[in-house]
Amino acid sequence: MGLAPHGLRHTLGTRLREAGADDRTIADILGQRSTSMARHYSENASLPEHAKGLVIGLDLIGKRNKS
Repeated sequence: MGLAPHGLRHTLGTRLREAGADDRTIADILGQRSTSMARHYSENASLPEHAKGLVIGLDLIGKRNKS
């Protein structure tokens, strides 16, 4: 089976998420502008159920904290 850049991005994104990386870090490492692509590439990460809720609820860009 051959390797393709798309599959490698998914593998790396998944491994980074499982290691605890946040969306911005994953996007930066994968060379993506948006954190939504980081979520796409890491959506298959094996996380405990309670961790999935934490990751989804993170306010990584501080939208709620701005006045």
